[in-house]
Amino acid sequence: MSKARECRQIMPSGRNCQSPAVTGSAYCCHHGTRGEISSRGRAAEHEIEFDPINYPTDLLPAINQIAMALCANRITTRRAAVLLNAVQMAAANLNAYASFAVDPAQDFNSLIGFDPGPGGNIPGAN
Repeated sequence: MSKARECRQIMPSGRNCQSPAVTGSAYCCHHGTRGEISSRGRAAEHEIEFDPINYPTDLLPAINQIAMALCANRITTRRAAVLLNAVQMAAANLNAYASFAVDPAQDFNSLIGFDPGPGGNIPGAN
């Protein structure tokens, strides 16, 4: 059994890095240049566009897009985590907004706290 090649990077202490070198390179994944290390197996960062999340029914398609992009290796797990966190915040905001929502059948005057007075007449509105 042959020993894996070690990274040729020399550390500030004067010692070698000692991490295994990437196949086809003299350096490990941390010290090699982008052109030298193959990106095979890594997620290429692609742009993902979402429709606005205005309603609870918009949440599942957004989560689905993130999952599909992650499975297709178009985004990294870190970016997926950030996007899922954003969707989670949107869901929390939707829930908070729903608690303040007003029944459309509710009278506008009662919504704004306006009391037209006895008999419902507004003074000067004849």
